[in-house]
Amino acid sequence: MMKKILVFLLLLCLTSYTVRAQTFYSAYGDWQETSNMVDNTELQEGKVEYKYKFYQERQNFTEDYYGLLENPLDYPYKSLEKKVMDFSLWSIEKPEEQEDRVIEEKTVYPYQILQQINSLTIFDALGSGGKLWITEIEVLYKNEKIPFNISCEGCSNIKLEWFNDNDTKQDDTKLSYLYPSDKLRLDLLQKYDLKDLAINVYIADPLDSGDSNFTVTVNDYVNNDYYVMAKRAYWIHSSPGDVFIDRIKLLDYMVNPHWEDTIYESDEEVSKSIDVYPLEPVTYYRYQDTKYLYYQMVRDYTDNYFFSYLDNWVRDDENKISVYYQRSREKIIVNDDIHITKNYLDVDDIITYSTVPISNLMIRNNINWNVPGQYMIEILYSGLHVRIPIIYDYALEEVNGVKEDTNNKESTQKPKVVPIANKNDISVSTSQSKLNSKQIVWFLILLLGIILMVYSLKKIVDRKKS
Repeated sequence: MMKKILVFLLLLCLTSYTVRAQTFYSAYGDWQETSNMVDNTELQEGKVEYKYKFYQERQNFTEDYYGLLENPLDYPYKSLEKKVMDFSLWSIEKPEEQEDRVIEEKTVYPYQILQQINSLTIFDALGSGGKLWITEIEVLYKNEKIPFNISCEGCSNIKLEWFNDNDTKQDDTKLSYLYPSDKLRLDLLQKYDLKDLAINVYIADPLDSGDSNFTVTVNDYVNNDYYVMAKRAYWIHSSPGDVFIDRIKLLDYMVNPHWEDTIYESDEEVSKSIDVYPLEPVTYYRYQDTKYLYYQMVRDYTDNYFFSYLDNWVRDDENKISVYYQRSREKIIVNDDIHITKNYLDVDDIITYSTVPISNLMIRNNINWNVPGQYMIEILYSGLHVRIPIIYDYALEEVNGVKEDTNNKESTQKPKVVPIANKNDISVSTSQSKLNSKQIVWFLILLLGIILMVYSLKKIVDRKKS
């Protein structure tokens, strides 16, 4: 039972000591930029906003034109700017088909022709008396005489120019003869087609008649791989001074065709003949590409960062910076039950806490200091306007018809605006409670102490008795 009484008295003390109050906040001030993020508290707020860089895109083109898949990797986009290229050279390789490529093909007919002639050789010459008399040699191409040079292997006691001096008559003073072992070479100075080449050999026999023969070959030969071999044999029966003309068309004596290494081509099919050897047809290809300028997209950025969008610019959401802001407000705590028992205002009776220096507050009242009653006090600060009801209850005595303060006898007339002492943040404390409340609390504390003392003495007496 005693414990319950003690708990009750303790709660009564605490309840009696509680001062009722109201809290007022000013409006938040303007946002101010700060270097760091500010956490939200009762009296301040923080926020972050982002500034972005903006860009415009433009096309950056290649200097050259490129075909499909030929463009540089860093220029991935194909423009409409194009250029039709020249056709490639003809090739047997078929080009790959691809976009914007024109492919042409044709069939050609390759062939070879007989090897051209640049020299003739006369050997195995034999006539009456063991040698063959030749008064003149002529080489004809398309029935026209052509020039040549003469050399001889084994010839002796003769003048080579006698074989080609434009004199076909027999002359005993001209020792133009060949023995079987002699080789007379005619250098044609250039190459000629075999089919149009012929040779005239003028033969005479001072002994009137007898067997005559010789052999003509063309070009140099290796391992008896003769190209042309014209073996001629005669029975000459003539009078002294007669000359026999032997015209030899060399193509008629071809024994082993020698073909040119050069391959000739015809757009039309070629038939095989004595002097033409056709090869397998060949398909040729060529192509023509249309090439384009390629481009890359390049971003031109603004130099600065911006909050808002810019006309005709694109915001880069990845390229941004953070801008931090903070704003704050003021807090004032005032007593909710103000009972003035003196003839002046004490700020401690009104304000229990303020983040604003007290000297910056304006406190106005409408108290008639001669008349106790209920009045209003106003507290003003930067848009904060607090109206608080108060009870003014101060006893005045009338002396000679004038009410006077019985304590200090001072005049009761007070200004409506009361200056407040220069005092910064004031925290709530017991000194801010009303005087009557203090007295009650002290009385209850004293009573509690007496009860505790009596209770303790009773416990001691009870122990001694037991």
